Amino acid sequence: MQKIIINTLKTIGKVDDNIFGNFIENLGTCIYGGVYDPGSPAADEEGFRKDVMEASRKMGITQVRFPGGCFAPQYRFKEGIGPRELRPKSNQTPEGFSPNGFGTDEFISWCRKIHAEPYICINMGSGNAEEARDWVDYCNGVGGTEWSDRRIANGHPEPYKVKYWAIGNEISASYEYGYTETPELYIENARPFIQMMKACDPTIRITLAG
Repeated sequence: MQKIIINTLKTIGKVDDNIFGNFIENLGTCIYGGVYDPGSPAADEEGFRKDVMEASRKMGITQVRFPGGCFAPQYRFKEGIGPRELRPKSNQTPEGFSPNGFGTDEFISWCRKIHAEPYICINMGSGNAEEARDWVDYCNGVGGTEWSDRRIANGHPEPYKVKYWAIGNEISASYEYGYTETPELYIENARPFIQMMKACDPTIRITLAG
């Protein structure tokens, strides 16, 4: 009979807090009707459900990825910024149109309220490297560039300093929008994304699909 002995008094290293991450995406009522529900009596002044935020804080979530998930390869961040009444409704989900009421600015604000690090998965399906660079610029640019100036004009003068970014979601899965057949092709396709994103902000940390 084999045994495992656990010595709880001996420390061999510290577990990275980022393993306690999660993600949210526009499927079902995860975001609309869940995280973001401005019509609910449980919502705060920004439309975020207070009970969901409290539960997230109690869970100790340290990092949240957005916009997904399988929703990410079809998400256009530029449709989810600016005045909500001017944001287009996009046919991005298996369930129909996305209202785009919860976009980048709302995501960052929500992460701050639950004390979690934002982690953005860029669109490698219908998007391109230029759009990925613009998203980094919108989040982290200090001003003087098109998309950092757009963030400032939207009422957010300070850079968000989003550190973690992902290049694509389950890109090796045949059901994924932007499916890539081989790891070699994925790396080839990811290279210009990395180069343009890093050129915009060299300090960001980029993860690739495994």
